[in-house]
Amino acid sequence: ANEDRPHSLIFFTRHGLVKRTVIDEFDLIRRNGKLAISLKEDDELISVRKTNGNNEVIIASNSGRMVRFNENEVRLMGRTASGVKGIELKEEEKVSLKDGEAQKAKRLGVLIAERYINEVKSTNEEPSSDLSLQIRLLLSFTATVGFEHFCKDDTVSGIAQKSFIDRLRAEGDEFYKTSSDMGAFSFYYLAYRRGGDIERRMGQTFAMLCSSDGDPIYQERGEALYCWLSAEIRKAISDLGLKN
Repeated sequence: ANEDRPHSLIFFTRHGLVKRTVIDEFDLIRRNGKLAISLKEDDELISVRKTNGNNEVIIASNSGRMVRFNENEVRLMGRTASGVKGIELKEEEKVSLKDGEAQKAKRLGVLIAERYINEVKSTNEEPSSDLSLQIRLLLSFTATVGFEHFCKDDTVSGIAQKSFIDRLRAEGDEFYKTSSDMGAFSFYYLAYRRGGDIERRMGQTFAMLCSSDGDPIYQERGEALYCWLSAEIRKAISDLGLKN
């Protein structure tokens, strides 16, 4: 489809500048090269990506802050332009966007969301049932702490989490609304932060929230869900090359 063909090149610099240029500007490149961007003093080009003219763009700093916008918010510029500010950076911050890493992080979030969605649907529980709700809450919490714990840095974790939530929102309200329920999450965080034998405490907390405190069947199910999705996150991170 024409809409998927590359239309522009978008440039990202270490100091947070963004520039978009029509890809046709680079049809003919001489042996001695062609100027693509004018860099300001102490700045450097860190990534260039092909876009279709209507892509969503994410820029993240090395402190974990990020912005997201449609590329059309950046006007097309000539080859000699320096670009415009894409993200406001504090003095000690720099843009952290290795080529392809943001896309891998986004893919990670989508993969884990789809595994989560398939697991919930496979239970054949009515979405409105309390058990289905508690399963969604536990899996959402597991994804949140899994991204934080297993991803190589806060930037990758943040992009993966945002992509995860966006995929759940697209699937439906019953998935999205439980993706960041801090009321229920607070019980899991209490268990998680105590350290040691986390899997057992996740199971115990799941049973308690299912109004079946102490029931070994519910405890084992909660523990299995937590272990399963944690393993899926570790594997996906490894497969995508996002390990430390």
